[in-house]
Amino acid sequence: MQKLLDLFLFSLKERNFEQATQTEYCRDLGYFFEYLGSKDPLTVTVDDVRAYQVHLIERKLKVNTVNRQVAAVRMFYQRTLNRGWPHNFVPWLKKKRTLP
Repeated sequence: MQKLLDLFLFSLKERNFEQATQTEYCRDLGYFFEYLGSKDPLTVTVDDVRAYQVHLIERKLKVNTVNRQVAAVRMFYQRTLNRGWPHNFVPWLKKKRTLP
């Protein structure tokens, strides 16, 4: 898994992401790999990513945190591994807005 994280970090650096974003995205992808347990990250399907998003929601994480973690996973599979998944295969969570 370390090779996959290193590959992801390289792709983030290649796209000139900020250092803080690189650190957060790599950490978030590591959390996803932990969630997978013994499942090979190279065999992950769209349904696995959707299940992970639901898992994060059930943990009652903030909307921004869930969206950032899912963004890291999406970027890894779509851009780093060049999976042909649809761009919107996992919906973004909407923030709750309060009236003034």
